[in-house]
Amino acid sequence: MINYFYLIKIQKSKFKKNKLKELNVKKMKKIRISIIVLTLLTLSMLSYISTEVLGQTQDNTQITTNQADQKFPAIYGDRIVWMDRRNGNWDIYMYDLSTGTETQITTNPSSHEYPKIHGDRIVWEDSRNGNWDIYMYDLSTDTETQITTDPERQWFPAIYGDRIVWEDGRNGNSDIYMYDLSMITETQITTNLSNQWSPAIYGDRIVWGDQRNGDYDIYMYDLSTGTETQITTDTLSQESPAIYGDRIVWEDGRNDNWDIYMYDLSTDTETQITTDPAIQAGPAIYGDRIVWHDNRNGNTDIYMYDLSTDTETQITTHLYSQWSPAIYGDRIVWWDYRNGNWDIYMHKLPELVQFIYGTNSGPVDLDPHNAWDISSFDVIEQVVETLYAYDLLDPELAPIPRLASDFGTWSIDGLSYTVPLKMGVTFHDGTPFDATAVKWNFDRLAYFMNLENPTHISTLYLWHDGTPIINEVEIVDEYTVKFVLNKPFAPFESLLCFSGSGIMSPTSTSPENYIDTATGDLVGTGPFVYDNYEVGVEVTMHAYENCWAGAPYIDELTFSIIPDINVRNLALLDGTIDFLKTPDDSFFQTFRDDPDITLVDAGQDATIRFLGMNNRLINVSFREAISYAINYTYMIDELLGGEAVRLKSPIPLGITNANWSFNVPILNLTRARQVMQSMGFGVGFDVDKDAEWTTQATLSPFRSINYTYNWGNKFREDMLLLLQDNLGKIGIKVIDAGMTSREYFDRLLDIPPYSRNHLELFWVGWVPDYNDPSNIINSMFSKNSVSNFAQVDDDLVQQWMEEALITINPAERKVLYDKIQQRLIEVVFPYAWGYVRRNYDAHSSKFTGFQSNPMDKVWFYTVSSQSPDVNGYIQNLPDEFFVNNAEQRKNALSEKFNDVFEHINNGEYEEAIDKLKHDIRPKCDGSLGGNPRNDWITDPETQQELCAMIDALIAFLETLI
Repeated sequence: MINYFYLIKIQKSKFKKNKLKELNVKKMKKIRISIIVLTLLTLSMLSYISTEVLGQTQDNTQITTNQADQKFPAIYGDRIVWMDRRNGNWDIYMYDLSTGTETQITTNPSSHEYPKIHGDRIVWEDSRNGNWDIYMYDLSTDTETQITTDPERQWFPAIYGDRIVWEDGRNGNSDIYMYDLSMITETQITTNLSNQWSPAIYGDRIVWGDQRNGDYDIYMYDLSTGTETQITTDTLSQESPAIYGDRIVWEDGRNDNWDIYMYDLSTDTETQITTDPAIQAGPAIYGDRIVWHDNRNGNTDIYMYDLSTDTETQITTHLYSQWSPAIYGDRIVWWDYRNGNWDIYMHKLPELVQFIYGTNSGPVDLDPHNAWDISSFDVIEQVVETLYAYDLLDPELAPIPRLASDFGTWSIDGLSYTVPLKMGVTFHDGTPFDATAVKWNFDRLAYFMNLENPTHISTLYLWHDGTPIINEVEIVDEYTVKFVLNKPFAPFESLLCFSGSGIMSPTSTSPENYIDTATGDLVGTGPFVYDNYEVGVEVTMHAYENCWAGAPYIDELTFSIIPDINVRNLALLDGTIDFLKTPDDSFFQTFRDDPDITLVDAGQDATIRFLGMNNRLINVSFREAISYAINYTYMIDELLGGEAVRLKSPIPLGITNANWSFNVPILNLTRARQVMQSMGFGVGFDVDKDAEWTTQATLSPFRSINYTYNWGNKFREDMLLLLQDNLGKIGIKVIDAGMTSREYFDRLLDIPPYSRNHLELFWVGWVPDYNDPSNIINSMFSKNSVSNFAQVDDDLVQQWMEEALITINPAERKVLYDKIQQRLIEVVFPYAWGYVRRNYDAHSSKFTGFQSNPMDKVWFYTVSSQSPDVNGYIQNLPDEFFVNNAEQRKNALSEKFNDVFEHINNGEYEEAIDKLKHDIRPKCDGSLGGNPRNDWITDPETQQELCAMIDALIAFLETLI
């Protein structure tokens, strides 16, 4: 089901925000178009949803219509039960929402009152034996059972699973008793001589109102531990408790009126939910939602409070009274006097869109100013926004303003960059976003960079000599900041896209202490509000309703942590999760065959993999020979199953200034052997035959070179065999130097007592931190970089790298990076360029709007539930809205819309426009100035809705031509 409320709410703002520019790749364009079509179609369907689903009134559904009284409803799933007086006594009735059928549960002429339901079981208090007993009816077996037989009164039952609780008068006062259906045992829960009233049960916990202290307090008994706990201690009365999970709610008289209060057992905190001076009473709770009846408007209305959003909502507005609500999921029921007798009514809340992302690990660091791992980025970037971000639907990942209102302005000398900021933006905690907030964040980052043990990300904000890139941040005015740099830094705009440049609320955390990942809070301006991190289990967030760009489509976002890759892939198959980044190759065909899963092939990613060669220990001629001796086609087709692309530059496609036109080495044994001969090896050997070369490698190799890799990495293990075979053909023996991951990385990262000089050949990968070639080139090839794994030392490359960093002009930078790439590829041979993976995502087909991208970032703001079924909308229109044969007209109109969508999917926008303008619209525009004789649809309101949708879709498609 789609969340119509939110889609309509954000339609205007999001349509403007996402106005599309033409892209070079048709697939990327189609993904974005589907989001706009979704929004436009939703607009036309809202009227149908509100009139057909909600029934007689705008927001409430009348469940009972009998003119006798129906009271005290309870709900579980699709079933509503209540006490009903239509037969002259009180009987228990049930309505099944899924079948639309009403059933009389009790037929005995005595009274049956105060029903409750859980699963297939209904319980009530029953007077048929001359006193009040507890009875139960099991819908699965159609059997009625008497639960209590004591001659004293038992009343006000509640049920959860196999356990039924009630008030019991057998001891001369009122006690709480329980019956366990599975054990067939009755247990007295309370023994205090005062009165205990109104029990409720959830799981192992029973709560009630208790008079033992002279007033009424809330008490709880935990069946699993056998312990009783006093929940409230205020000297005034607390009554009518309800419980769900760790949360207990009740009506409370401490403020000289009745308010709703809540106690959270997991945090040991009490919260006042209502503060209005009128009476709020009769609370019920389900999940994050609390409901009650409220007389603040002079009559009694039903209200709701949502703990996840801290919002209170008035559910009923009718002038007559509504009482005693119950809630299950998104449905609220109550008894209502608007028709002159008491009826049962129901309100269905807008359905929450819940979305679960299956990830391999949780965040290592929740603090943007310290996080440097992908799992942390994925969480942070949903919550905390940067001044600029990447257009993830642009294959070139062009920066776009996010919290900045426009692109910044460079000073003539390149020493300052001035950024205008968006106005009217607020952080999740209500703090205004402005220049002061931006400065606070960058000052905080600078503080962490200056610590004895600086932040993990400090190297990204420093020159190689330790000088900070940013000298200071100046506040120009309330919504303008100036970044003053120590010297020009050309990729500065891209650096502002990195999550470490994220803007948090200055009032949310300490300026001198990192956020505690396990217990801290993360507060930004982004589309999702951070809720909680259960370490090793999940991260939870919810939609930020006041997001400056409009509320997201997803209401509740969960990152489910599933370390095992097979289990993670299976979780998508069984519907446990909704999205999977980089699914395992072995599941591709299964995903393709499953109609409920969409496997997205989004081109190639930006993570480069390559064979490192120690430039200090292996000279350039050996490096060239090795580069031309490797069978790259076999590597990709056999070792990687064809799910990769040969890397043709140190800069991957998708990163600015990538140029894949240079002569990257391919398998060419003749050239490799000629290079070996130029060094005096194999002189006289036939360069076109293997025998002499492979014999040499076996008996007396020209050179023995170790290949270091980490055990357990199958591809790197497989590369050992490939390298032994391939380099053996040029007389080189490859020695197996496999080791543990820790031992391998100690050598790679130069951690004493090991060093990079223990490595000769090694396999490694590089993930860009932000979209600029310097983040790869300077990191991997500068003699000043700690990430120069191959120990490259080339004066020309060094000179050009340093020039490119301070060259602000984009065209001049491109020339420099072309020169750098060509020299590295064709002259220096620092690495044997390996591959980039094909970039796949997999997700539930009921969601759309994913933005797969080369940097493998996740951004769930644009994701929504399945687009509205326009055909379903048409089919559900009343037959009388159509001329003549309604069924034939409906089917034909549905087919015409299908043709339009097919044209859009194929990028045939002019054909789609023509179909809309000259075929579909004339079938429903008679009341709008068209020719009524051509109309298939005759209802004026429906004509207006469809034509508005068609016109909006036409206008949008015209922007794409």
